[in-house]
Amino acid sequence: MNLPLLDRSREVTMMNRSWWGVFSFVALLLTGCATAKSSKLGTAPPEVTTIFRDLTEASGRDSTSVIVSERRSPTINAASAGGSRFIVTSGLVETGNRCLLIGVAAHELADDTLGHVQAARSAQTGVNAAANIVGAFIPFGGVVVQLAAMPALQAYSRSQEADADREAMIILDRAGQPRWMLRYALDFLTRLQGEGGGGWLSSHPAREDRLAEQPAFDDRVTDVCGPDIEMDRQVAIARTRIFLANERGLAKESREDETARD
Repeated sequence: MNLPLLDRSREVTMMNRSWWGVFSFVALLLTGCATAKSSKLGTAPPEVTTIFRDLTEASGRDSTSVIVSERRSPTINAASAGGSRFIVTSGLVETGNRCLLIGVAAHELADDTLGHVQAARSAQTGVNAAANIVGAFIPFGGVVVQLAAMPALQAYSRSQEADADREAMIILDRAGQPRWMLRYALDFLTRLQGEGGGGWLSSHPAREDRLAEQPAFDDRVTDVCGPDIEMDRQVAIARTRIFLANERGLAKESREDETARD
């Protein structure tokens, strides 16, 4: 049973789909609403940490080393920081949607298991080193190297994320969870953020490419995750939270501008 996709919009460009994992992690820390500068990482609720630890244990790894932090942001996002450390946004936590959390957590755990954060950092470090060497001898040579390396890095990132999707389904299966949990998370976020992505979808391959390797929903989806209309209700609530947070951010910026002019 396939859940229909509603309210699709192009909120970001196709380039956003190919952002790689480490950029997603940095963006999660530094971007968001206008109050992000004062935002600090806190400890994620126990029920969220339990989801990550249960999946970690099912994958055969030490679950006691798992640390899940929460960042105050209305957007729905998550990231692997490497070394069994993960970050989730309050927007994701506040949905209270266990199926969404399991699907997202499985993918982030897969990224961590496969060492994608460390690999991405190493790849970028190599490009930066080459750019610095070339730039020392050729004007603007460093910029040319960075631009030339971008397509290869993007292709590498897409390959990593596809591998993480496959590993996530293995983890879900070992944990006794439906393999379509990742599809559920993808559908939820596509309804919220549009076909183009944004948030958790921004660093991943195109949705149709990901779905090609994922199992379809079965009859359990309604019993396990609730009826389709419930997903729409939660999406509407999340969208409202994001809208109100953005409005508050814009209002604060306006007041600060007026104060500066005075």
